[in-house]
Amino acid sequence: MLPSQAGDVKALRHNPDRPLEWPAVSLDQRPPLAVLTGALRHAYGFPLRRAVGATMAGAGVTLGLLAGLVAAIGLERALTIWNDQMALLLSLRYRRRTASEASTR
Repeated sequence: MLPSQAGDVKALRHNPDRPLEWPAVSLDQRPPLAVLTGALRHAYGFPLRRAVGATMAGAGVTLGLLAGLVAAIGLERALTIWNDQMALLLSLRYRRRTASEASTR
């Protein structure tokens, strides 16, 4: 580290007299896992590693439960259900679009 950078590192350390500040980025531009990790650090005072670990464990449990559901009902059945739902959503989207076009005419 260069001597000129030493002051910059001290500025980045958390000052207990000053509350934590979020960077000027809106929540919709942040990845959801980063928001959850930041919330754990800010609200519960978790250290960075513990907050990241808790976030990753939560994401892993969620993926494990979804994988267990797919394994329980079978891959072919799960993909059939998924395909039917996507077709239903697309048909509803098409109906809304055609209804709005018809009402403007």
